[in-house]
Amino acid sequence: MVTAPARVLFSMEVRRSRYFRRFILLLVAALATAGAYLALEQAAARQLADALLIDLGKAAAIVLLVLLAVRGLYNLLLTFIRRSESLNIYNKGFIWTRDGRAYKYRWTDLVRFREGARAVSLFNRPLLQWGTHVLQMEDERTFRFRALHGSPRAFVRVVRPYAAYVTSVKMSRLLREDRPVRLHPRLTLYPGGVEAGKTQIHWSELDLLVKGGRLVVRRRQGKNVKTIRRYPISSVDNVGGLLDLVKSADRLYRQKRSASSARKRSQAASEDALSA
Repeated sequence: MVTAPARVLFSMEVRRSRYFRRFILLLVAALATAGAYLALEQAAARQLADALLIDLGKAAAIVLLVLLAVRGLYNLLLTFIRRSESLNIYNKGFIWTRDGRAYKYRWTDLVRFREGARAVSLFNRPLLQWGTHVLQMEDERTFRFRALHGSPRAFVRVVRPYAAYVTSVKMSRLLREDRPVRLHPRLTLYPGGVEAGKTQIHWSELDLLVKGGRLVVRRRQGKNVKTIRRYPISSVDNVGGLLDLVKSADRLYRQKRSASSARKRSQAASEDALSA
């Protein structure tokens, strides 16, 4: 049997030299802005233009110069503190290289995935990014995906399906062994259900919803659904795996209820036939 080759789904590379090149470009831009400011000073001294326009130009030059200086110093600092990294994500796992050392893992080695990075985008281009996506492996090695590595949305879109499947299987195994699974200081899974804060919810009554960057834990009571707690997704481990686990449990309980109803209908039909 021929094994299908691994497919590259996501790739990124971070090099220290990139920050130094940015520093040089920003330095050149800052020098050009300083030159423009001096030219405006000369124009003001010779009264070559309206004084108000010159003052506005000088103010804009000062603001731009400060921004360029801050960005330039920031990139110069990153030149010394950042390390060169590369990441290739495949359908079978990933390879994360740091300072020339490659760390290779299969998805089955993953034990914890937290979606902690966020971004504000315009036309699918990130304007502001913060937070960290966290991957923790069975050997306790941790990898953190930050804004400097690329788009958090693109990363989580690729990783989430694999992380959800693997973590749901592992959490299910732990629960079958009567071992609780803690996903948040106030959210713990047990073989019989979930403890959200101080409220215990049986698996057959549990309903989960992801809305507005939050995990909403709800309890089904007949036709009513009551919200118990809300958690920021960035503070909960294995959200995707939990959702898959709850879907599987809900499907199992639906099948049990359907089988029970079928048995009752069959018994009722048998009783009717005997009485006739």
